[in-house]
Amino acid sequence: MLSIAQHLAANSGPHGFSHDAILRPLIERIKLKDGGSWSHKMQQYREKAAQICKAMPYARSIDTYLESQRDDEETVFLGKLAIAQAILQAENGSALSLGQGEQGATKLAKSWYPPLSRILTSGHQAGDIANLFANVSFIVFNYDRCLELFLLRMIRDYFGVEGDASKILASATIVHAYGQVGKLVQGNGFVPFGGNDETNLAVVADGIKTYTESADAGTTKRIRSLVEEADTIVFMGFGFLAQNVKLLSPEHGSQVKQVMATTFEMSPQDQEAVRLKLVNSLGQFGQTWAGEQRIEVGRRETFRNMFENGKCRDLMNNNIFSLADQ
Repeated sequence: MLSIAQHLAANSGPHGFSHDAILRPLIERIKLKDGGSWSHKMQQYREKAAQICKAMPYARSIDTYLESQRDDEETVFLGKLAIAQAILQAENGSALSLGQGEQGATKLAKSWYPPLSRILTSGHQAGDIANLFANVSFIVFNYDRCLELFLLRMIRDYFGVEGDASKILASATIVHAYGQVGKLVQGNGFVPFGGNDETNLAVVADGIKTYTESADAGTTKRIRSLVEEADTIVFMGFGFLAQNVKLLSPEHGSQVKQVMATTFEMSPQDQEAVRLKLVNSLGQFGQTWAGEQRIEVGRRETFRNMFENGKCRDLMNNNIFSLADQ
């Protein structure tokens, strides 16, 4: 969240914003909506940006803060611009952006992506590549496209395909719960990985959704359907924020048999709180009878919980056989 505040920080320039990438969409918005009434409107933006920066130390995340301000259109727009700029900047500095030279390969090797690739490719022949993602779905709570870019390269490099890699990736079920900073492949909504000088930050920001906007778009229904039908659910670096757990919770529980989750640096009491959250969101209802009427009672722990006290890479490495055989 420090990055968000940095992108909205004031300076001594004529418009008061440090980043041109943030300033340009604001100028265009003033021209379009306010007829160019610069002084007053830009002052309002500066005040709202200052308020966001002031609030960040108290917020659990920028997303929860924007949700609390969802009726303030200008604050939400500013917050989304800052998120979009921060995410594109992070993409640009990631191991995937560094390419496949020594520096990028070394950095990528320390991530959870290589063990993920071993799980995904296990048991798949080149002639079976169309079914590579048949038994897996990804629900992504981040706005970046790192997962997609890694999978695209994995398909291309492991199976030796070029033109078909994008088509195969398109067959994967990848749902971004709160939107993303553009599409990764050429076409409508395309934004290059990490952005470039031609990137329209306002368009990118429009692809980022608050919790309510995501729910209104029907994303919640799709996510809950995937969760309801899953045999195994793996939480990777998941913060277990109440609104995100609620987003994942099918109305009548799920059929899941095992749940894995990273709990790095989480206290025993918080791990127990997470376990109870998972039971209350994924467990099936118990049933009892009142006369001839069957009624549902509290949810039961109908699955096995497996907590990994390490990081995402540790969970992948320690469960390759468990996950590759699913």
